[in-house]
Amino acid sequence: MSTRREFMQMVGMLSLATLTPVRILLAQARQEALTARKLRENAWFIEGGGGNCLLLKTPDGPILCDAKTATAAMDLHDQTIKLASSLPKLLINTHHHYDHIGGNFLLAEHAEVIAHKNLKPRIEKTLQQSILPALRRQVAELKQAGRADEAANLGLRIGKLSVRDFAAAQEIDERHEQTFGGVKIRLSHYGPAHTDNDIVMFLPELNILHTGDLIFHELHPYIDRAAGATTSGWRAALAQAMKLCNDETIVIPGHGEVTDRSGLKAQDAYFVELRRFVREQIDAGRTREEIVAMKIPAFEGRGFEQVQAVALGVMYDELTEG
Repeated sequence: MSTRREFMQMVGMLSLATLTPVRILLAQARQEALTARKLRENAWFIEGGGGNCLLLKTPDGPILCDAKTATAAMDLHDQTIKLASSLPKLLINTHHHYDHIGGNFLLAEHAEVIAHKNLKPRIEKTLQQSILPALRRQVAELKQAGRADEAANLGLRIGKLSVRDFAAAQEIDERHEQTFGGVKIRLSHYGPAHTDNDIVMFLPELNILHTGDLIFHELHPYIDRAAGATTSGWRAALAQAMKLCNDETIVIPGHGEVTDRSGLKAQDAYFVELRRFVREQIDAGRTREEIVAMKIPAFEGRGFEQVQAVALGVMYDELTEG
């Protein structure tokens, strides 16, 4: 599970005033090994080092949902071979943030990459300003951790990277269905939510749903307004995703512990309370600056606490911009 310590490492010394859609979710160098947990036969949840992954072993090769950061992907490379016998043949990205696509160039050399059609334009906008700087930061962290050879290898790769190394070969719009290695896959985009390119991956026969960052389970969610996010759109997406679930569905959030249908409900309830709280403060005459400095009592103890100010600010803007 993503912890407060991990998040502090991810954010580093950044102030809330300078957070950007990618920089807020920078992962640390490989100071903690990834962990894999079996969910079903030939299906594993892999946590640590960025966004949560789902790995599936099939007769036609592994399927991987999300690729973590570049340094975490070094471990993910090994985990995929160990559990599923080879590198992925199909890689699905839930959205464009670095902690979900940073490892694409290391894992997708022999894989077909699938993502929403808006992912590539977002990568084009953020490659130079945040993705490559994030990679350089991780090279420095590897050096500091005494991993000189890995730092050198990653450093050599960075200079040759382009949008193509992170973008998808196959782009989808609202819906996409296919069968790979005997596994039925349904991908859905429900409109702007956490970003404008979120997709959820549902495996009906395994009854597993990977929501990407539509769920920050028991954590404050990052609302990437610069990438088209809206809390109303997020709630609408959660409502649609909930229709895929029954009482036995395993739900994998983008961050946080594996959950079930209740995780979707809890994420929706977060936005209900966020809206109620901010509206109450606005009605009481408080300014945006005052509101973003507050803590919501109902959210006490929730992880990723630094993001609470971002969420408060986004909600204030949505409620006051007409």
